[in-house]
Amino acid sequence: MWADDMPIAEMAMAYGVSDACISQAARRFGLAMRSGGRAWKITDEAAFRRMWHAGLPVAAIAEHFDASTKSVTQAARRYGLPPRRSRGPRKVKLTVVEDEAPVKDEASEQALPADLVARMEARGLGAALILDLARAGGYADLRALAARHRLTERRALSLWHEIRRAVA
Repeated sequence: MWADDMPIAEMAMAYGVSDACISQAARRFGLAMRSGGRAWKITDEAAFRRMWHAGLPVAAIAEHFDASTKSVTQAARRYGLPPRRSRGPRKVKLTVVEDEAPVKDEASEQALPADLVARMEARGLGAALILDLARAGGYADLRALAARHRLTERRALSLWHEIRRAVA
């Protein structure tokens, strides 16, 4: 199987084990390692450089090349292009009428405690992000939310849990 260049995933499926198990067994038996890694999706360096220098958003470049935003930033690093500056969180003013009055999210009819909103705003989080986190229905929504607000998925998950604990 290994000598016939059968894909590791197919071997793993045939034996009912993980891909990593097959790779570890190959190392243990001293079999020649295969070249790993995936092919780069962004191969048109000239077009990529033009788009990068034109200041197109990373998301737009990623969409053009049908790649992830991470692939775009890695390609920029690989081609020696300067990194983009973070624009920081969007500033949206959220007003609380009374000191103890909860802020109401009209779309989901979910009351957010004023002290929670104040704590999150003090940490530099905007109202749009806070409301989006409150509306997020589950883990699947967090990936898009994190990309939209330029957060890591881990940070979005942490904030989401904090809001859920406060509202529960």
